[in-house]
Amino acid sequence: MRTDAALLPFSLPLPPQLLLVIGSHAMSGKMLELVAALALKQPVTLLDCGNRSNMYAVARAIRPFTSDPVGVMNRIRLSRAFTCYQVLAMLEAVSAAPPREPLLVLALLATFLDEDVKLKDCRHLLTRGIACLKRLSQSAPVEVSLRPIPPISAARECLMEALRASATGRRQFQPPAGNLQVRIKTENPPFERETPPRRRPSEITTLSLIHISEPTRLLSISYAVFCLKKKTHT
Repeated sequence: MRTDAALLPFSLPLPPQLLLVIGSHAMSGKMLELVAALALKQPVTLLDCGNRSNMYAVARAIRPFTSDPVGVMNRIRLSRAFTCYQVLAMLEAVSAAPPREPLLVLALLATFLDEDVKLKDCRHLLTRGIACLKRLSQSAPVEVSLRPIPPISAARECLMEALRASATGRRQFQPPAGNLQVRIKTENPPFERETPPRRRPSEITTLSLIHISEPTRLLSISYAVFCLKKKTHT
């Protein structure tokens, strides 16, 4: 019979430090493996700053190792942020009542690359956010995942450098030999698409693109909605 120890690709418990995990897709797969492994043993706080928390995948990962998957999932406290302003508000709310359990932050800088937010504002927000993370790391382990700054946002590399300078170190997940690894896929599996049959010009439906934008908060961020409408010919 397998035990939850087979799910762990790294050693636990985690030390109370501020550690960075840097990699493609903000190392979301490995971070979600860590969420699943920790939730099997204790409560865990997960802050998703890049819309990468696939909790269905976490539930599938823990199911073979527990007879109470619902109880294990209830140990995960999940919060999401969709702007850098919300990221700071989320960090300040958590640091106001610091949890004793591990804190995992997914894709911290994802929203800080928004060109609509000035770099000086991003620096100010991140400085305050780093102060919260350092305060939290004094009493519990804090792991922050990041993806490399893309070339198009090279001017914001200073944000990554600020995090590197403040962190205790970086964690590279190197599973010990012989351990069973449970891979969590964060993307949908590939599928074959059927090639649609060619249509005669008279059968082609003409579509027009409609853009509806509505601000949702008093910040320089708004959501946009796109839809397609069939053109009517008169």
